[in-house]
Amino acid sequence: MDYFELGQVLKPQGIRGEIKLRPYTDDLERFGALSHVFLKN
Repeated sequence: MDYFELGQVLKPQGIRGEIKLRPYTDDLERFGALSHVFLKN
């Protein structure tokens, strides 16, 4: 399994575990094919 950085986590959002993310790409459609995302500190 390959891992790569999608963006920078900015802050939590809402009450359901959502986050705000500053993506490292301008093409947000690239994220549409992802089935899982792992967060690492």
